[in-house]
Amino acid sequence: MSSTHLHAGSAHVVSCTTTARALWLKLQSILYKDTKGNTRNCARTTAAERRGEAVDEEGPDTKAHSGADAVAVVALLTSHTENPKLLFVKQFRPPVNAYTIEFPAGLIDPGETPLQAALRELKEETGYIGEPLEGSRIGNDVVHVSPELCLSPGMTAESIHVVTLKVDLDDEKNHHPKQDLDEEEDIEILRIEVPSLLRELDALAGENYRIFDGVYLFAYGLVFSGLADALHSEHTEAKGG
Repeated sequence: MSSTHLHAGSAHVVSCTTTARALWLKLQSILYKDTKGNTRNCARTTAAERRGEAVDEEGPDTKAHSGADAVAVVALLTSHTENPKLLFVKQFRPPVNAYTIEFPAGLIDPGETPLQAALRELKEETGYIGEPLEGSRIGNDVVHVSPELCLSPGMTAESIHVVTLKVDLDDEKNHHPKQDLDEEEDIEILRIEVPSLLRELDALAGENYRIFDGVYLFAYGLVFSGLADALHSEHTEAKGG
């Protein structure tokens, strides 16, 4: 097995100034040094203060708080009487003027861990009560909470944790899920069987739904992992022959 070791470059942000605010977003002008020492400018959006937090001071730091802004929840629905399914939400998103297919997601409140935020957001948006997906490990590392991940680093500082949860449909508390939505939220729930996920997403895209890129990449990863296993088997057989 080979690995690639990357080294951080010398580029860095010199200053960051908020030029406009709207609802929960800020537009900021950034002055930074590139790897050749040139001073350059760019702009980006970032989340404003989270609930209960004080207004941030301007400076080279890029966000009003440390850590990820939000969580996205990969929820696996399990049952003894149904095939495993994944849980998604459909909602209208004005910035893209379309209905989108996304993971359940939301902001991390002050004092919350990513896991606590994921459990809360899952319950609020879908009504389901989840639990950490046990047995998801790579080596000795539990992977039901991801590292802090960037979303669209060319234009925003927003970052998230991806949290993997299990929803036991056989548990009585999940027999009649009831959403707890904010007044402005209008969210529908989609349950899609794992083997048909990519095909279903392609069909939804054909009906003019916009698919969150993380959802599509997740679906493609499921397909690609099977392809990679097949190619590895072919390679092993060819070497043996």
